[in-house]
Amino acid sequence: MGIDKSNVSFVIHYNMPKSLEAYYQEAGRAGRDGAPADCILLYGPRDIRTALYFLENGGENESLTPEQREEVARQDQRRLNAMIDYCKTTRCYRGHILDYFGQDHGAGCGNCGNCLGQFTQKDVTIPAQMALSCVKRVRDKLGYPVGAGLLTDVLRGSRGQRVLALRLNEVSTYGLMSREKKETVRALLDHLEEEGYLKTDPDHGGVTLTPAASEVLFHGRSVVMATRETAQPKTEIPRVRLPAGDIPAEGFYDQLFQALKDTRNRLAQQAGVPAYIVFSNATLADMAVRLPRTQAELLEVSGVGQQKAARYGEAFLSAIRDFWEEHG
Repeated sequence: MGIDKSNVSFVIHYNMPKSLEAYYQEAGRAGRDGAPADCILLYGPRDIRTALYFLENGGENESLTPEQREEVARQDQRRLNAMIDYCKTTRCYRGHILDYFGQDHGAGCGNCGNCLGQFTQKDVTIPAQMALSCVKRVRDKLGYPVGAGLLTDVLRGSRGQRVLALRLNEVSTYGLMSREKKETVRALLDHLEEEGYLKTDPDHGGVTLTPAASEVLFHGRSVVMATRETAQPKTEIPRVRLPAGDIPAEGFYDQLFQALKDTRNRLAQQAGVPAYIVFSNATLADMAVRLPRTQAELLEVSGVGQQKAARYGEAFLSAIRDFWEEHG
């Protein structure tokens, strides 16, 4: 909170916020200058347990009636569910947020991780049956549930100290997924919890079956899991068409961009204002690409209006001319 900077390019959430309102406000710190920015949210089912714990143990407002407290709890749960859905969705992230806030939008933004990613729907019914059966076998043998980490070790046939000490290498599901990577088995367990076939005790971390698990184990319900194959976006930097023979040297645009930033910083210091008040990084980048020579051409640059062109235009046009004469 309280960050008044325009040039934030990364916002990374180490855990899931409790609501989309909170996430939107926090992620919105990035990209305020109009330049591309990355918002990365690290998420796992454990975040749900943590959020539920704080909702249930956050204290009650004694000034509210019991009915009002129940309504507050319902609204908190609704907001948390919307945040969980956002973390799990395979559709456009921007569209998901706009739906939540009741705004219209297109089919996809073409820019978020889901729009740029590729998803393969994979039938994981047999591995799911192995995992669910393992949860039951381990519970039956020990008399109490264990966490997802230990279940993963059992399914992969680990010879770890705890597996052997508890003699979990003796259960029939031991090593059924020995050829799978640890990350793959853990992702499957997480998916089964997200789909409502498993639940984790928020206090002790033990994983148990839900009534829905029997549909997969005994009644033929199939389980499908979306596997993400992220495609790296291809970034193309636009270039202006210059007169014949005028081919910029390598690094020309980056050097000009820095020269324009130096000009902006000087003007900002003289005016006693933050640099982005003069022009944003995105505007300077477009200016470096377009190479305006006149006020009319300067007005075609993204983010340049009549007032700023009149106030700062000549300084930037002069900087471009000087740079061109020196490097052109």
